[in-house]
This record gives sequence, structure tokens and C-alpha cells, in this order.
Amino acid sequence: MKSLITIIAAIFINITAIAQTINTATSFDVGGIKVIFKPSQKKVINVGIYFRGGVTNFSKEKAGIEQFALRGAVECGTQNYTANALRDTSDKYDIYFSGASSFDYGFIQLNCISKYFDKGWDMFADIVMNPTFQAGEVQLLRNKIISDNKLMGSRPIVDVSKILLLNAYKGTSYGIDPYGTDATLNNITAADIKDYYNNVLLSKEKLFIVVVGNITKDELKEKILLSFGNIRSKQYDQPFYEAPVLSGNKIITQQKNIPSNYVSAMSNAPIVKSPDFIPFKLGVAALSATLYYNLTKAQLVNTINADCSTMQMPHMVISLVTNTPQQAIDEIVKTIKNLQRTGVNEEWLARLKNAFIITSFINQQSNLAVTENLALSEIDSNWQYADDFPQLVYMASVEQVNNALNTYITGLTWSFLGDTNSIKNYTIPLF
Repeated sequence: MKSLITIIAAIFINITAIAQTINTATSFDVGGIKVIFKPSQKKVINVGIYFRGGVTNFSKEKAGIEQFALRGAVECGTQNYTANALRDTSDKYDIYFSGASSFDYGFIQLNCISKYFDKGWDMFADIVMNPTFQAGEVQLLRNKIISDNKLMGSRPIVDVSKILLLNAYKGTSYGIDPYGTDATLNNITAADIKDYYNNVLLSKEKLFIVVVGNITKDELKEKILLSFGNIRSKQYDQPFYEAPVLSGNKIITQQKNIPSNYVSAMSNAPIVKSPDFIPFKLGVAALSATLYYNLTKAQLVNTINADCSTMQMPHMVISLVTNTPQQAIDEIVKTIKNLQRTGVNEEWLARLKNAFIITSFINQQSNLAVTENLALSEIDSNWQYADDFPQLVYMASVEQVNNALNTYITGLTWSFLGDTNSIKNYTIPLF
């Protein structure tokens, strides 16, 4: 079985290498705008315009304004289309637009089949360059965003993770909720989001464009220059990120009457451009598998998972659902210490690497997924990271993986959502 998995992974690597040789991503400048382009023979073309900065672009009092502005650009009408006309035309030609923001960046995306790409591009350019933010549509969108936030917050696994992240990073930019609160969203006007979009986001230095699809480089350059050549230039200084050291044993609790308890724990992680990042991710994958085996075997959890985020201030998060939180937390700390002491061996690491490569290959089958991967790599490190990922995974050594696990997991910050009586007077074991 081991040999079969290795052979399959090798096949995937060869296929990926061949595909990259034929359709290699490149980067070039068009009128001062950075463009990342990867040709594809598929009939769907995906275009994303990405805005750097995320939550560093606004204050806590304006939390949610970028999400509001980017959704507003897509949903509230343009110079040439009312909101209804934009939706109807999109439906007619099977063209999909989206706009959103997160902690590190925002985006507006176009996804359509090649047959209607010229139509889709014209609409996309109108959305980016001429959003009107009509007051009536803005009010409707405000209500939708508040409703969406409440729906998302009604899911305990999301809620407990949000509580953890915002509190662990309190005092930093990550302590700002990118989706906003009822209070902040209700205080943002149509004029506010119009000003924010035009004066904070829309500058050549802050944005870049990613295109994956069946189009030539020359055609793409012409479209970008004609549509976006008039975007203004404005100096953009990359924000400085300094994550707090999560070396304590703090727990944030919130009472909620739900059938099970939801628990999350967070540790520090290396930055994406660090040579420790991929070894750490491999180590966290080993930890996740070990936690799942140990805690489900002991019937301490309903589910448990560990993962390493890909963000400007990355972190490792453990998420679990349990009816026995004290015993589960004790076992988690014990399992981490044991893995740090014993480490992974060559055979285990080989299996982890193969799983990473196969999963990455499977997850990159759509042009949309390729676009998002290139964009995220550009935000966190550089776009070449996306293409180099398989080679970087296979370069990781046992020593690097084990050192990373011991270097970065030196303590955990916890959050708890559920029956707080079940952890009353409980002290989490120290590392």
C-alpha cells in the first residue's frame, strides 16, 4: 500500500510538472498594475482583482466596511447596469461575480465560460470602475450582511473559532472583525463605502489581477489597459505584522445552551515565507491525525482537527466537539507533548508528503481554485510559491518537521463555548 501511494503521488507530480511546463504562470506589468496569468485550455475563464491590506485598511469603528464596499460594488449597481439588470444579465449569460473581504485581502471576481468572456469582462470592468452604491440597494445589502453574519455566528464551530481569534489577537489588526458587527455596519453609510472604495482600495499599487483561462497574453494586456489604465497611482506601504506570542494558557469561555461543548486552541506558527512553514504544516498534519486517533479511541470527542492557517499572522488551530472537555483538553496537551518528544520518522513523513501532494493536485482542478491559490500565495509570500509547493513539500526533512513542532508550539490560547459548569475550577495543564 505504501508503494502504491508513493507511485500515485509520483504520477501526480509528473502530471503537474508537465502541466506547468505547458501552462506556466507568469507575471507582468500592465500600465502599473501587477498581473499574474496562467493559461488554461478549459472553457471557463476566471479573473480576480485583489486588494491588499484587509483589516489593516480600516479602524475597529469601521469594521466590515471593506466587505460592505466589495459586495456593494458587485450587488448595488453600476453606471451601466442597475442592480436588477446586473443580476438578470449575469443569469442570462451564466456569468458569476462575487466580492468579499477577509483579514488579509479583499477581491472582486469574474467567472464565466469562454463563449461569453467579452460580455463578462465588460460587466466586470464596469463593476470595478463604476460602482454606484445606490442608497436603496446599500440598505438592502446592509440587512443581508447583518443576516449573513448572524447565520454564520449561529454555527458553534464558527463562533468559538471567531471568539478565539479576535481575543488571541486583541490589540493587533487581527482583533478587528473583517465582517463587522451590527453596530459598525449600521453606522456605515452609502457615502462611506463609496469613499472607501474609491479612495482606499482603488489604486494600482494596492491591487493586482490574477487571470486563469483560455486567453492570450496580448489579448489580456489589451483588455486590462483599456479597462483599468485610468486607475490612479497612490503609494502603498505594506503593513507590518507582529503576532503576539501565544505562550500562556489562557482560556476564554462563553456560556451557551447547546448539546455539546465546542473548544478551540491556538498556537503560534511560522510565517508563510519562512523555511519552517511547510515543515510545520506537515507536523500539524501529523498532530491532527494523532489527536483524532487518541481522542476518538478514548471516546473523549465527537470530532477533532488541527490545521495551520495561511495568513499574514499564521497560527495553528485545534478544533473539537466534546462532552468531556476537561479530559479532552488533558489528552490534547499530553498528545502534543508526546509528539514533540518522539517526533515523526521518515516513513510517516513520506506518507504525509504524499497526502499533501495528492490533496493539492485534486484541489487545483478548477480555474477558480488555481486563481485563488495564486492570489493567496501572492498575498502571503509571492505567487511563485503556488507553483513551487510540491517541490517545497518534498524538500522538508524529518529534522525540520520535528524542530518546527517544538519551536512554535510553546503554549496554547483556548476558547470554550457551551456549558461553562463543565470546566468550572478547571486548570489547563501547562506545557
